[in-house]
Amino acid sequence: MSTPQHIWAYCDSCRDTRPVNGVDLREYLISGRPHSYTDLLCSVCFNVIATISVGPPDGTPPVDPPLHLPVQEPTPTPSAEESRSPLRRVHEVELRRDGERIQACIDEILGSGNNLPEALRDLANVIERTT
Repeated sequence: MSTPQHIWAYCDSCRDTRPVNGVDLREYLISGRPHSYTDLLCSVCFNVIATISVGPPDGTPPVDPPLHLPVQEPTPTPSAEESRSPLRRVHEVELRRDGERIQACIDEILGSGNNLPEALRDLANVIERTT
């Protein structure tokens, strides 16, 4: 993808105004054929911000609608046991050193190990034992 050229749009994924694929968009608007489509992409997360169509010179709207993403099935409601799990409420794992060992902590649940992978595995084991 080309470097953006001072074209910005709001990105729902980034929740901020971000640069978009400006060079690609300008080339498309110049050379795109009527009723063709291109996506306006966030240059940070590559989320599709908008789908753009070039219309004919007479100003009529596009005849063919753009391709749509398939309809997503609703996510199932978590069971009562899943709702109580500390992993449903966590947004971050706290990491710290205890001498030469690493500790990984979620809420009051603590795992430790000689290195980060061991600490995270121990944390996962503790969570499995407590649920």
